[in-house]
Amino acid sequence: MFTRGLLLLCTAVFFQMFSFQMLLPVMPLYLLDIGGSEGQVGLILGVTAGTALLFRPLTGWVADRYGRKPLLVAGNADFALSMALYPFARAVAPLLGVRSLQGAGLSAVSTAGSTMVADLAPPQRRAEAMGVYGVAVNVSSAIGPLLGATIAIGASFNAAFLVAGVFAIIGLALTSRLPEPQRPAAPEGGTRFTLISRDALFPASIALCLFPPIGVVLSYVAVFADAEGLGNPGLFFLPYSLTLIVVRVLAGRLSDRYGRLTVLLPAIVAFVAALLVIASANHVLVLLLGALLLGLGFGISHPTILAMAVDRAPPGRQGASMSMLIGAFDLGIGGGSALAGLAVAFAGLRGVFVLAAIAPLIAALLITVARRGSR
Repeated sequence: MFTRGLLLLCTAVFFQMFSFQMLLPVMPLYLLDIGGSEGQVGLILGVTAGTALLFRPLTGWVADRYGRKPLLVAGNADFALSMALYPFARAVAPLLGVRSLQGAGLSAVSTAGSTMVADLAPPQRRAEAMGVYGVAVNVSSAIGPLLGATIAIGASFNAAFLVAGVFAIIGLALTSRLPEPQRPAAPEGGTRFTLISRDALFPASIALCLFPPIGVVLSYVAVFADAEGLGNPGLFFLPYSLTLIVVRVLAGRLSDRYGRLTVLLPAIVAFVAALLVIASANHVLVLLLGALLLGLGFGISHPTILAMAVDRAPPGRQGASMSMLIGAFDLGIGGGSALAGLAVAFAGLRGVFVLAAIAPLIAALLITVARRGSR
C-alpha cells in the first residue's frame, strides 16, 4: 500500500493543508486589526467553507473528467496566490474576496486528494489508505494553527502570510511531481456534470447524521468547560487529536477486513457515549474521557465513509461521489454548529450535547435498514 505515489501525495497534502491551517487563528486577529468587528469574524471564517461547498460539484466533475493531479496543482496554486494577496486585503470586502478564492482552492485540494488516495490504494486496503491520508491532514491541523498564531503575534501578520505561502509553494512543488494515477475507463456519458451523485447518497446521509455532533462540540465545549470550571478548554483537544490520529489507520484496516457497515456501528456507540459523557462532566478527567471517545468515533467513521463512497461509485464517477461526500462532511459539521446555537437557548449547555446524541442514533437506524435490505 505504501507506494511512492501515496507517500508523496500524503506529504504534499500535509504542506498544502499546513499553509491553510496556519491562518485559522490568524484570520480573526487580522480582521480586527484592519478595522473589522467581532460580529464579522464568523463571516470571514465561514465564507471559505461556503465557497468550498459551492464549488464541490464542479471540482468533482473536473477530477473525473481531467484527472486528479491537474486539480491538485490548481488548488495549491490557488493557496499560494491567496497568501500573496492577504497583505493587500486591508478592508473587510477584499478580505472576503481572498477568503472566497481560497475556498475554491480548498474544494479542489480536498476533493482531488481524497479521490487520488482511492486511485493509488489497493481496493482491499482502501479504507486503511484513507486513514493514513487523514493522519497527514490531522497532523497539519494540530501544528499549523499554533505556528501561525505564534508568528502573527510574535512577528507580524505579513510574516505569517509569508511562511504560509512558503509551505503552499512546497506543497505545489511536491504536487507537480505526483504521477497521475490510472483510472478505470468511464462509460459513455460517465463524466457528465451533475449537482448530486446518487451513488454517494447513502454514505452522505450517514455523514450528515454522524458529523453534526462534531460541530456542536467544537462550538460549545470551550464555553461549557469555562462555565463549569473544568480547567483549560484547550486540554480537550489533546486527547481528541491524538486518538483521532492513532485510530484512523487501525479503523481503516478493520473496515477493509470486516466491512464498512459493521465497523460504523461501534463508531456510532462511541459518538453517543462521548456526547453523554461530556454532558455529564463534573471533573476535567470526565471531560477528557469524552474527548477520547469523540476522537474514537470520528477516527473510525471518517475513513470508513470515504471508502464506502468510492466503493459505490462506478468508473468515472469517483470524483463526483467524493466531492458530494466531503460536502456532506462540511454541511454536517457546519449545520451542527448553527443548530447548536438554537438548541442552547432552550436546553442549556449540558442539554445541547444530549440533543446532539440523537443524530448518530438516526445513522444507526439507516445502517440497520441497509443491512437488512442487503440480506
